[in-house]
Parts: sequence; structure tokens; C-alpha cells
Amino acid sequence: GSVVEGNWTPGTSGSFCGVGRGAGIYFGDPSSSLDIRNTVVQCNSSLVPGTCEATGSAVYLYEGSLEMTNCTVARNGAQSANDPAVYNSGGTATLRNCILFWNNPSGPCGGPVVYGAQIGGPGATAVTYSDVQGCYVGTGNICVNPGFSDSGSANCDPSAMPFCGSLNTALLSTSACIDAGNPATGD
Repeated sequence: GSVVEGNWTPGTSGSFCGVGRGAGIYFGDPSSSLDIRNTVVQCNSSLVPGTCEATGSAVYLYEGSLEMTNCTVARNGAQSANDPAVYNSGGTATLRNCILFWNNPSGPCGGPVVYGAQIGGPGATAVTYSDVQGCYVGTGNICVNPGFSDSGSANCDPSAMPFCGSLNTALLSTSACIDAGNPATGD
């Protein structure tokens, strides 16, 4: 029942460029697991001007295992639309009954906003009974506008934090996400 909101990772300056990872949540213990349930991860940013990598604006899994159940990941930003909101660098991730929408915007201000990858990285990630923008292959997944009470304002400026003043991720009564979770678990 938590909300992870409004965080920014300044990254670290290496010898060549800065790196921004996991503005909302960063986890990297190879012998441990992280279980996130009923949590909203919104309006975080791994925007680091001048960096060469800004991945996992919402969640970055370096090692270990991650399980996300009944979570909403929305309006997080990265430096590029090609940098996924949930990034698995080398662990094992399982997402079930989650919504991932409107993350990593890009496009000209005043023009159409394009949203980037929601999930990525070389680590093993299984996604089931979830609603993922851009569609994600997995059992029971859907690919529709989740029907938030207020989806917030699009941010087309990759150098600014996502604006989430009006974002309300409560689902409208007409949302296709209602009762779309795994029927075997009752989630």
C-alpha cells in the first residue's frame, strides 16, 4: 500500500559519463529478494543531463530477485524513451497483476508524445496478467489504456521531472484492468 513518488537519481560521474539508475527503487543484493505489493511507483526520474545511461526510471534490479504484485508504474521518466521504466540488469524478476503505462516520454513539445519501453534489460523477467503499454508477451497480459481517474499531463521535455500534479491512478469503474488479474490467485 505504499507510494514511491517524486524521486530523482543524480547518477554518478564515472570517468566518461554519469549514470542514472533506479530513481524510484534500486535493488542489487544477489543473495536476497525484494517483494513489492500493492504499490504505486510514479513520477520518478532517472534524468541525468549529460549522462550516457539512464535506465530503470521506476525500478532497477541489478542482482537478486524481484517480485512485483498488484503494482502500478506510471509517469516515470528517463533520459531516452529507449530506457525502460523497469530494468532488470541481471536478476530474476516476476511481475503479476501490474499496470505499466505512460513511462519514458519523448517527442517534440507541442507534438505527439511517444512512450518508450516499459520493461527491459538482459535479466530474466516474467510478466503475467498485467497491462503493459506497447504490449508484453505473457500469460493473461492485456494492452489497453488502464483507465486511470486522471492520467496526468504528458511531459515531452527529457530534461525535466515528469509533472504528476493531477495524476490519479485509481481505476475508473469502466477500466479493463478491473478483475483482469490472475484468477487462480484471487489477486
